[in-house]
Amino acid sequence: MSLLTSLLISPPQKGKYDPYMVPTVGFNMHKVKKGKVSISVWDLGGQKPYIGMWTRYCRGADCIVFVVDAADAGSLMVAAEELHRLMAHPTLDGIPLLVLLNKNDLPEAIDPAECVNLLELSKIPNREVAWYSISCKNINNIEKALTWLTERSKSK
Repeated sequence: MSLLTSLLISPPQKGKYDPYMVPTVGFNMHKVKKGKVSISVWDLGGQKPYIGMWTRYCRGADCIVFVVDAADAGSLMVAAEELHRLMAHPTLDGIPLLVLLNKNDLPEAIDPAECVNLLELSKIPNREVAWYSISCKNINNIEKALTWLTERSKSK
């Protein structure tokens, strides 16, 4: 299974929360095992020079995971634009999409329903779309997200 994400894993402390973690610049690749499924995680940077490369890494993926900072209202509109631009690419039609609304542990986190509305997830055609409000720090809903992903694996 391959997917696009910046979920939980960041070198050198794979799988551990790091309060000083900086956003990914460029990309990282990791493998995660969940039951009998091996997940290839491509953690792709969201800076302008790297956004154009997202489509290349998503082609042929079993699922696409898009992570947003639900505690940063200012970034949600930009995230929505980039998500819709990515999902409009014809080579990605039919690939399921999982949107993770991260940082639900913070008091300034936007209500999940409002995030979903701002991201206009209901307007994304040609694929299954799901979302979870998560906290990588507190590991809220991470297991549910991983279960959703493994259920859609073509290699299980």
